[in-house]
Amino acid sequence: MTMHTEKKPLPVSPFIFAAAVLGFSALYVQMHLAIFLLVLMLMFGLGLYASFRALKFFRYSFDGAQAGWSWALIALLTVSWSAWFYVPTTSLAEHVDVWVFQSHYQHEVAKIGSNLPGNCKKTDDCYADDGKPVYVYFPYALHVPFSDHHGILYIADPEHAPEQARLDKIGGMMKCEDQPLLKHFYACFITGYAG
Repeated sequence: MTMHTEKKPLPVSPFIFAAAVLGFSALYVQMHLAIFLLVLMLMFGLGLYASFRALKFFRYSFDGAQAGWSWALIALLTVSWSAWFYVPTTSLAEHVDVWVFQSHYQHEVAKIGSNLPGNCKKTDDCYADDGKPVYVYFPYALHVPFSDHHGILYIADPEHAPEQARLDKIGGMMKCEDQPLLKHFYACFITGYAG
């Protein structure tokens, strides 16, 4: 008597979850807090569903012709879950943000023109000083209460590193990375605001 094993179709949800994690990890800094929390919940649900589908596939395919796919799906999910928890703590999103939106930031700086810091108005859109070369800080939309407020600092002259005295005029207790993310752009954060 021979056993007939049904060939299970490869689940698509682990691949969708992996792609969603990649997009989330690169773009989450531009989300507002409510959207960020909603996306987190949706991603968690998608991850659970993808894990369930992959484990179900693994159960029926771990010793057959599709065994390689079973192990590949488990590895993909492991990497995806790890990235979902780990990547938001790295600067990947800041690098992607500057690369994708650099022309937008430069356009905004050009619009501010010679009336600095008046046109920036210290709103949620930007903060600027009146020094030379100009410093313009663009805070990210995502701001969890009681946490640092992260964003991008634009320095018109890429030869100058951020000077702490000028950063303090933009936002109290402002710190920037030593190395630029890209020419003109630094990753910075504010833990308090100048009064």
